[in-house]
Amino acid sequence: MDIECYRLLRLILTNQNITGGITIFDENRLKLLKNKMSIILPSHLVDLHNAFLLMDEAPLECDGHTMIISNALVKACIPHERILGTVRGQHNGFCLYPHLWLMLDGYIIDYRLRMWVNLSDGTSVSDTAPHGIFPANSDDINYLYEKHKVVPAKLLDKVLLSFISDGFSDRLTIPESTIDWFKRHSHDIPEIKN
Repeated sequence: MDIECYRLLRLILTNQNITGGITIFDENRLKLLKNKMSIILPSHLVDLHNAFLLMDEAPLECDGHTMIISNALVKACIPHERILGTVRGQHNGFCLYPHLWLMLDGYIIDYRLRMWVNLSDGTSVSDTAPHGIFPANSDDINYLYEKHKVVPAKLLDKVLLSFISDGFSDRLTIPESTIDWFKRHSHDIPEIKN
């Protein structure tokens, strides 16, 4: 995915100001990016990704971030797994253990790997790290996710979640389109492993 387009989309979805406004060129690139996302992700996951982008700036590491998202998914009755494991860069020697991410319907949800790659190797390397929701079996991500075990998030009180996330958890709402999709397909999906 084009990193520049992704950043532009993120700014728009999080209602942040864009210096100098959006040009016609940017609008066209944004349309292409949205089309690319729709091809890569099913629509119910695109909507979910857009909701999770609101949590992207939350002052949380991978454990807290996955816990907040897992709590929201459990409350919406959306089956998923919270995974503890190792992530390795296939071409840059990066290795991170322990790391937590979510698995949902054959997709990885990880909004914190890029943060760790940036701290370790800088922005030139972290810009290529996967970020968001992406197919678990994709060779395009250039990072290998190795599952060690499932570590369910403890369901926490809404006030506590808000406190540890500086209020970001209050903004997280699972889209109705995603909830409806999982309700319609619940017979195809194994039980929740939050």
